[in-house]
This record gives sequence, structure tokens and C-alpha cells, in this order.
Amino acid sequence: MNELVSGVLLAFMTFVGPRPDQAVELRPTLTSLRSDCHLEFGLAVRGVFKATWLGCSGAPGVRVLVTSLRNLEGLVHIEGGEQALEFVRLFSRDGHWRLSGVDDYAEPVPGRSSDPTNFVVQSRDFARCCTAAAVREYKGGSGKAEFEITRTLVDREYRVYRVTEVVGEDGDWQLVRQDKLAADGRKLGQFLLLNE
Repeated sequence: MNELVSGVLLAFMTFVGPRPDQAVELRPTLTSLRSDCHLEFGLAVRGVFKATWLGCSGAPGVRVLVTSLRNLEGLVHIEGGEQALEFVRLFSRDGHWRLSGVDDYAEPVPGRSSDPTNFVVQSRDFARCCTAAAVREYKGGSGKAEFEITRTLVDREYRVYRVTEVVGEDGDWQLVRQDKLAADGRKLGQFLLLNE
């Protein structure tokens, strides 16, 4: 059923979607990104329903399809834990997982009341199942700052993981640990039908 719905939506977007030389835009904020570059979430061409594009003023009119955080290495300068967390959350928070076409993970967050479509979990329930995001800064082998981030992610199969990621100041990103948790991801949020 989901494949049928996705196929119909894709066919619809092919007829009414953007011209081949444009994408429907939404620009996420990434404060560590070079000032002459920007990111866009949007509808892509030729069968890709959603995508993330990178554009830089040094190449006007040229956009590059972003398929991983690794594509941003060297284009960012991460100056602290807050920017490191913003970087790793680019495709997994604030509804970006709906639009990016990159990650199939959402990061649940605590809140006063639950909002399943955005993976907001009541604070008391969050404490029972999830790890609040934490960042530890240290000097790497090259003497430059590196940031170790631990957080909880839910995949599209509703499996819940505690992950540890390391990101360097230049955006060199690695997933270094992924532990499956016993929590039921369906109780933390719901991916929308369009994204499944």
C-alpha cells in the first residue's frame, strides 16, 4: 500500500513539480556552514521526491546533492558543542527528517506535552526510555577540537538506538557506536506516510 501511495505521489509531483532546473526550497540553518554557502531542502528532479542541496556563491547556479553529513566536511567550521550538536541534528531534528532525503532517523526530544508527528515525548516518559543529547569536547590526535555527541535516534522501523557520534571542527563525522534500546519507537513518534 505504501509503495502505491508513494508511486502516485511521485507521479503527481512529476507533473506539477519543479522544472528540472529548480527545487522547491526550504533553507535550514547551519551556523557552522561557510558564509558563502547555503543548504536547501526541496523536491528534486527525475524521481527523487525529497533532497538536500548545497550551493556556494563561488559556483552560482550550481547545486550539489547532499547524501550524507560527510558531504559537508571542509565546508563547516564547528566552534563549540552547540554547533556540533546542531551539525549532527541537521537531518534528524525539527522535522528535517521529513524533507532532507538524507537520514531515515528522527531524534526524540522531551517536551511538556507529547507531539508524535515531531517526536516530542512528555518529559517523564522521555527520561524512562531515552538519552538526552550530550556533547563532550576534547582534543583529537591532530590537536584540533573534536566533539563526542551521545543521543537517542529512532529509525523508520521504529527501532530505538543510543548513538555516539564524533565530529571534528571541519565536519569530519563518524558514527562510532550504536546500541539498540528496548524502547518501542512507535510510542515516541510517528513517521508520516509520505516518508515511509
